[in-house]
Amino acid sequence: MAWAAASQAWDDARLSTAGVPVRRIGIVAGTSRGPAGQWMKSFRCLEAGRMLPGLAANSNIASLSGALSILFKAQGPSFTVSAACASSANAIALAAQQILLGTADVILAGGAEASLNPVILSQLHAAGVLGSHPDPKRTCRPFAKDRNGTILGEGAAFLVLESAQSARQRGATVHARLAGWSVAAEGHQRTGISETAGGLRQVMENAMEMSGFAVGEIGYVNVHGTGTALSDAQEAKALQRMFPRGVPCSSTKPVTGHCMGAAAALEAVISIVALQQHQLPPTANCLPLAPDCSLDLIHTAPRPSPTRVVMSNSSGFWGHNASLIFSQEDGR
Repeated sequence: MAWAAASQAWDDARLSTAGVPVRRIGIVAGTSRGPAGQWMKSFRCLEAGRMLPGLAANSNIASLSGALSILFKAQGPSFTVSAACASSANAIALAAQQILLGTADVILAGGAEASLNPVILSQLHAAGVLGSHPDPKRTCRPFAKDRNGTILGEGAAFLVLESAQSARQRGATVHARLAGWSVAAEGHQRTGISETAGGLRQVMENAMEMSGFAVGEIGYVNVHGTGTALSDAQEAKALQRMFPRGVPCSSTKPVTGHCMGAAAALEAVISIVALQQHQLPPTANCLPLAPDCSLDLIHTAPRPSPTRVVMSNSSGFWGHNASLIFSQEDGR
């Protein structure tokens, strides 16, 4: 899945003919659970008394960035990061930092997750994270009054990051500008957003300070919105305090499923497309809204909007939070 998504990003950026030296191309990938299937295969081999030598490399969490670096012959910075469900947002932020540091000119940044694994599903079921509903399409109900959990998805999404100067010099098509970002930990508990929601609010404030945009200039927020009872309420609290006058927002997880470590990169792509098309995606299954989730939640149909600045937020186990801000290329 990572290969498919990264290849699409690579081709869209026309990197095969860009002439960028391979030593100046990097890979930064995010994943929450890593190659879980390879670990299950390892245990089966152990039980059978015959371990396959290739599993020593294939079960490594660095296999994600490592395999992509080989496939694209990239010799710049290459590493895999894991920050639970904020993993690929961390990957995007770290990739941007590498470019600012001058260690690479172009970086493929994103994430991949193969979540539909019986062990992972069993773990999350035991933790009370997975939702239920007689109609499977309504399993994930972000911010809804009757929400009771999320639904897993799996997939991958990658962006090509490079400096504006590099993109202009080679005539690349620029889809958006990464205007600001922030990643941080709550330092509070292992289940996610704290009761005060202070950590999530802080990363939003930090990302906005970096971007130079004011609160009123954010025209859309792709929220984490898992459909779990506590997380949604706490995220809503952070958004209400950050945007006291409200801001259009939506969760796209009822459609994509919660892709864990790949979710942030996928939602970054969705946010960029919303920015380009001036259409904000709706949230499925969110009505009626819960009293503790009073938000300007887009529902039923896409909402036309001339917004020039969007935000994408992610949170995960162990209090990992992230916020990314994208603006149109000619935004300040």
